Amino acid sequence: MKRFKLEASVFAIILFITILSVLFDTNSFAVIYRYLTFEPVRTATDMVAKENNLSTFIYLLKYSLSIGKPFDVVVIWGTFIFQLILPFIATIGVFRFYKRHIGINKLIYYRKQNYIRSIRKLALNESVRISLSVFCAYLIFLVFYRLVGTTPVQDFYSNGTIPRTLFLDWFGNSFYYDYPFLYWSLEGLVRFWLVPFIYCYCACLLSVVVLSAKKSYLIVNLYYIIASAIFGAISLIGLPFYLDLYLNPSVILASGSYDLKTLPLLLGTILPIVWAEIIYYKNRRLLYD
Repeated sequence: MKRFKLEASVFAIILFITILSVLFDTNSFAVIYRYLTFEPVRTATDMVAKENNLSTFIYLLKYSLSIGKPFDVVVIWGTFIFQLILPFIATIGVFRFYKRHIGINKLIYYRKQNYIRSIRKLALNESVRISLSVFCAYLIFLVFYRLVGTTPVQDFYSNGTIPRTLFLDWFGNSFYYDYPFLYWSLEGLVRFWLVPFIYCYCACLLSVVVLSAKKSYLIVNLYYIIASAIFGAISLIGLPFYLDLYLNPSVILASGSYDLKTLPLLLGTILPIVWAEIIYYKNRRLLYD
């Protein structure tokens, strides 16, 4: 179990934050407070829950999560905070990676006799484990709300507007209406698997170049903050072909509305891997010292 202690911690953090954000946004705590403090409300709630063959707790959740807010709105606000903190959580994996890099992994490098490739392979392994932990927590959150939420997406967007366009230039607008759970699973695959993978992988590669997990953690997250701020400022003026948005690393994690093409957005998202690989390759001779 100790082997997966970090993954379990990341999973628990992501799941806790998403569910807590949704409960605050939907006033679930206010609903529960009224139930606990007002006798008439408690009596009526218990009776309705019994009639629907539900426990009182589940009924309260279904009631508070279904008041005028469809599935996608709750998902958006349940994950909005990750635009600020997800890279910081994902890059935690660099500390375990670098500890093993200067320790037990030396035996692996010696046995494989391909130092550069072995480092990259172990960095990939670490990044996949962390990113899967994040994505699994997100999927649990989706299932949780899908079970207790009841407001249809299409009823809410009767005027035909859609707040998100990722994948819709491939699958069409009807995909968003007809398969909301599948749509948000696919978007979550990008936001909560690909993005954590990218930043964890970059941090792991850079740690063996700068010879420090702390420095690498700081460099990668400063890149995210500074690049987001720079391109966010440029977006006030705007660049041709929406380059200011496609190159902004935080746009893919944004909870607001956007109308962008899928492929350019994905290409902009993987840019950190490109520069991390370039730095790693340029400094490959130093890795043998």
